[in-house]
Amino acid sequence: REGRAALPAAPGTADFAATAVDVADTSATIRAVYREHGYVLDPHTAVGLAAARRFPATGPTVCLATAHPAKFPEAVDEAIGAPLARHPRLEALRGKPSRTTVLPASLDAVRGFIERHATR
Repeated sequence: REGRAALPAAPGTADFAATAVDVADTSATIRAVYREHGYVLDPHTAVGLAAARRFPATGPTVCLATAHPAKFPEAVDEAIGAPLARHPRLEALRGKPSRTTVLPASLDAVRGFIERHATR
């Protein structure tokens, strides 16, 4: 509401930690998790996991996947070295025509489009 966020404690306390994860670290995390666990991470989740691993934890670390690897096949396949970032429903869309509608950036335009095209 005020265009800013205020924290009761000063930044840098034990409650908050921040880091940046670059493309190389993201790819390395995808590769390492696949080699160690056979699990294919998406890049967003790999960033979160790479960041979490930089900070000491006294208990378990929970990292929730945020996307499907098939949304980023080039990046994931390159990191792993094999074409593993696939999903049957996305694969079924390959070669199909795409449709795009450009709308003005307004709530009324989006609402009107949905009302005209939604099935009841």
